[in-house]
Amino acid sequence: MGLRTMIRSQTDHNAELLQILEGPTIKVGYRLEKLLGSRFETVESVRQFVSENPSLFYLQTIGFSDNEVPDAKHEELLKLCPNITSLSLFACHPPKKNFKSIVKFLESCRCITSLSLPKSPQTWSQFANLTQIEDLKIAKWKASYSKESFASLVNSLPNLTALDLSGAEKIDCLDLIDEPSRIKSLSLAYCQDKSSRIALNRFSNLESLCLATNKKSALTDEILASLEMPSLQALNLSSNKLKGTGISSLTRFKDLASLDFSFCKNVNDEALKILFFNLQFSHLALNGCISITDAGLNCLALQKGLVSLSFGGGEEVHNLSFMEFLGELKTLFIEHSQIDEAPESMPMLTHLKKLVLLAIWDAPFVNDAAVAALKGMTHLVNIQLAGSSVTSEGENIVQTLTRKKVTWIG
Repeated sequence: MGLRTMIRSQTDHNAELLQILEGPTIKVGYRLEKLLGSRFETVESVRQFVSENPSLFYLQTIGFSDNEVPDAKHEELLKLCPNITSLSLFACHPPKKNFKSIVKFLESCRCITSLSLPKSPQTWSQFANLTQIEDLKIAKWKASYSKESFASLVNSLPNLTALDLSGAEKIDCLDLIDEPSRIKSLSLAYCQDKSSRIALNRFSNLESLCLATNKKSALTDEILASLEMPSLQALNLSSNKLKGTGISSLTRFKDLASLDFSFCKNVNDEALKILFFNLQFSHLALNGCISITDAGLNCLALQKGLVSLSFGGGEEVHNLSFMEFLGELKTLFIEHSQIDEAPESMPMLTHLKKLVLLAIWDAPFVNDAAVAALKGMTHLVNIQLAGSSVTSEGENIVQTLTRKKVTWIG
């Protein structure tokens, strides 16, 4: 296959925008080998491609598949793309038996601090004692996997602070971690039975917790309310079936600044009011929350430090008057809404003087007149309008609002 590189992000559609907004901290979403074909055959070809594509400055992850091994091309890529910090070996299939060359590569590349392991647990011991690894991902953990292999590896990494087991069928392997207090970030998908509460509460110093799930084994309100994590700052609960008691219990996390409720269909206006009156957020994801209406969103006026916001999905949203109070907002994503050119909707966005990215998807009432209400927002980097009624006339207006090309209209 040749050199395999990827940039990863929340969606392919706003990959370029997120690079602009967040710089090297963003992982963006398309595979560069599709663009490269067989071009990466020499060090010079790597050098030329990077020079032709300056966005590679933001490249964070390189990976190997099949029987690939690192060579001079990878070393050149690391030199030219200073933000590469992650190595993915998940695509090594069939599993390699001997990773000595890759381990040696890792030992010499101290900038790579994040590692995604191959599927085969019997190979994990080869990655033991890598002192620079801070972030470890084990994709699609199965109950049949060896807990001993997992424990031996995790406990051998002295600087490990982030663990991703988001594909796990069970999380009893967490009991084998010797020093859970050193883990600051944890990603899981399974968290249903009572033993989950006990396992999770061993990680008392967590600052970031992801419990997103699409499975029937969704997080319960009881378990959420029983978590003891006083340092928690970021929480992802997307696609869970939480109700009032679990949601209101989040007010005890006084440092919670980032919250993802995406596609939590039971999150409603009353739940939002409780949270917004008790906590201050910088990042909120409420898209796909079909029970939220204008009444709940109006409470966002209390969130004056909000930097990133997404909402919509219930088609009950059209009044954006609360935007007048969100002066720090930089990114805004709205979907499945009824916003139009009325005074309480699109014109309210002109209050967002720091807004860089505006994405409005599946809003059929957004037309040329609605777009015209945004005249003067020349500080925008990009606008995305998907599923709108904007014509070529409106598109010409949009072109005057942005400093970059319009990503998507129509």
